[in-house]
Parts: sequence; structure tokens; C-alpha cells
Amino acid sequence: MSDRLNSSADTAGTPPWSDPAARWLLLAPTGTVGVRVEDRHTAIRRLRGLPAGSPVAIVGSRTIRTIARQSEVDAGQTFLVLPGLDLPVAVAAPGPGLKWVANSVLTVPSGRYRGHLVATWAVHLARRAPWLLRAVGGRVLLGSRR
Repeated sequence: MSDRLNSSADTAGTPPWSDPAARWLLLAPTGTVGVRVEDRHTAIRRLRGLPAGSPVAIVGSRTIRTIARQSEVDAGQTFLVLPGLDLPVAVAAPGPGLKWVANSVLTVPSGRYRGHLVATWAVHLARRAPWLLRAVGGRVLLGSRR
């Protein structure tokens, strides 16, 4: 992941958010430094090395708030990325946005396959209790370095 996520364009002239795995960049302020958490200790070290006041985006799983706290990052908004960070279909903040995603975006793929019945029940359950979606997907935390 590049250090400066939201620059106007990369070397090929395309904006960084044109990559489907980086669509969440549209939520980050210009000049945001992004850290994708693959190794917890490396991410913490990298975040602690940033100057105070730097806007940051921590991208990972449910542990990003803990990593932000340990890295002295003031956590701002956290977004849920569904179905995952590699190919996001929806990015929503917990709350009413998550309910909208459950009712308007979430669907069972068409066709017949082995897990169709399970997927149908999962979608039905998520529409009744959208807060369950917080257990899946990736997370993006926007904040700033203290």
C-alpha cells in the first residue's frame, strides 16, 4: 500500500481509488497515510514513526482500534468494508448505513450451488439484524497521529 493514499493520480495517470481494492480511499482526506495491517508490530512501528497530526487510515480487521490506541492515533470514523478489503462492494459506517446495506445491497448470488440455502438464510438473518454484519468484512479506521 502506498504511503500517500489519496494523491491525485499515480504514475500511469489513474487515481489510486480506481483499483477496486482501494475504493475506500474516497472516504479519506487528501494526503492520508495508509497502513494495511498484515503484521501488527510492523503496523504499530510504522504508525508511531509518522509525524504528529498526520492523517492516517488503518486498514485491517476488527483489531484496528486496538492498534490505533497502541500507535497513539486518535481514532475517528470506522467503516465496515463488505464483503472484504480485496474487493469491496459496500463501505458503511456502523448504524443506519449498515441497515441500508443489509436491505438494499446484500443479496444471494443467482443460480444453484451447494450453499444456496445457507446463503439465503444468512441474508435473511442479516436483514433482520444488520448489526451481525459487524462480524464479517474488513475495517477502515480514519484518524490522525497524536
